[in-house]
Amino acid sequence: MTSPNHLHTAPAPAPTSLKARVKSWVRRALRPALWPLHEELAALAGRVEDVARATNADDATMLVWRGGLRGHLIYPDGSRPPLPARPDVAATAHRYHGEIRYWVNVARGLDKHYPGKWPDPTLVWQRGRLMELARVLNLGGWDELTLWASRQRVVEVGGGPCPAVTVLKWKGAIAVDPLAEAYVAEGLLPEQAGHVMHVVGVGESMPVAGGSADLVICENCLDHVSRPEGVMDELARLLRPGGMLWLLVDLMDQPDPVHPHPMSETRMKALMEHAGLTARFWEVRSHHSHPRAHGELRALLEKPVLAARFAPGEATLPRHASNGTHETVVVAGRSPAGV
Repeated sequence: MTSPNHLHTAPAPAPTSLKARVKSWVRRALRPALWPLHEELAALAGRVEDVARATNADDATMLVWRGGLRGHLIYPDGSRPPLPARPDVAATAHRYHGEIRYWVNVARGLDKHYPGKWPDPTLVWQRGRLMELARVLNLGGWDELTLWASRQRVVEVGGGPCPAVTVLKWKGAIAVDPLAEAYVAEGLLPEQAGHVMHVVGVGESMPVAGGSADLVICENCLDHVSRPEGVMDELARLLRPGGMLWLLVDLMDQPDPVHPHPMSETRMKALMEHAGLTARFWEVRSHHSHPRAHGELRALLEKPVLAARFAPGEATLPRHASNGTHETVVVAGRSPAGV
C-alpha cells in the first residue's frame, strides 16, 4: 500500500506572516522618528489579512476533506467551517462524505456493482481509457504510449483513489483531489500509484504552477464540482501552450447530491470556448457511467500555442481570422511524436 508520504497538502500561510514582514522591514529600514508610519502599515496589513480570512470563510468551493471517513471539512488555511453549517457547506460535506463512503465500500468488497477485487477492475478501465488516448493521438500501441508518457508531465484532476496516471510511468505525475487525504487515511491508494504525487486541492484553485503540464486528465469530474467554469479555466491554466486536456463527462439532465452540475454537449462547448481551448477530438456516444445519464462526451482539447496573447475565449478564433486591421493565425500544437 502506498505510503502517506505520497500525499501533499499545500502549506497554509501563517495568519500573521504579512504583518510580521511589514514590522521587520520597517524596523530595519526606517528611523525611529518614522515609527508612526510603521504602525499605520502594520494596521493596514492586519485589515488585509482579515478581509482574506473572511473571503476564505465565505467560499465553500475551497473546502477540502481532512482525515478519513470520520473526518471533516477544512479550508486551505486549516480552519473548520463554523457551526451551524451553511446550506452550501453542508451540501459539500454530504457530497464529499458520499464519495469517500463509495470508495471505501468498493475497497472492502461491499459494493455489489463493482465487478471484482479492488483495484483490479479500475486499473483495467484506466488502461483502456489511456489506450483510447493512444488511438486519438495515432500512437501504435501500449509500448509506444508508454514511451510517449515517459516524456510528458501530467496532472489529473478528481481522479479518485486510482486515477488514470496510476497505470503509466510519466515524466512527472500529480493527482489533485479534495479527498486525497481520505484516500490515504482509508488505505485506498493502489501500490501501482507509488510514482504519483497526490495533492489535496480543489479543481477551482489548484496548487500547481500554470503552464507546467503537457497533459491534463479530467474524467467524470466536471459534474461533481462546485463551479465547472472555474475548474475549466484552471485546467487551461495548467497547460503549456500546445498542451492537451483529455476529458470525459457524462451527459445528463437532472442534478443529484453528488452531481450538482449536469452537463450537456452545448454546455461543454461553452465551457471549452470560455477557457480558450480548441477541440482536437470530440465524440458523443451512448455509453455512460451514471445510470441516469443518456450518453457521454469524450474530447481531446488543446491550448493554442498563441493562447497567451488572447483573453479567455479569443483563442478559439478560426485558423485565419481578420478584424479588418490584421490577420491572426492560431498555430496548432506539436504532433504527439514531437512532444
